[in-house]
Amino acid sequence: GPDVTSNVALREALAQLPEPTRHVVVLHYLHDLSIAQISEEISAPEGTIKARLHRGRAALAQLLGTPEPTADHEDATSTAASGHQRKRGAA
Repeated sequence: GPDVTSNVALREALAQLPEPTRHVVVLHYLHDLSIAQISEEISAPEGTIKARLHRGRAALAQLLGTPEPTADHEDATSTAASGHQRKRGAA
């Protein structure tokens, strides 16, 4: 089903992340470790972990294409486009 497809897409996207970023993302999201636990586990400051998680999320969102922002963007675009057409038709 769709779970297998999204799992494959996630694995492919994760594979494209730099190793330190991927490691932190996997520990946090797949192994449910807290930022403090990851910090201790890999001997890096919590700020570093947070930065890597932020970069990892941003990269994954771009690689996977996140549905929520895209839906909002399409709505805004179609509204703007139809408004633009109306103006052109009226002129």
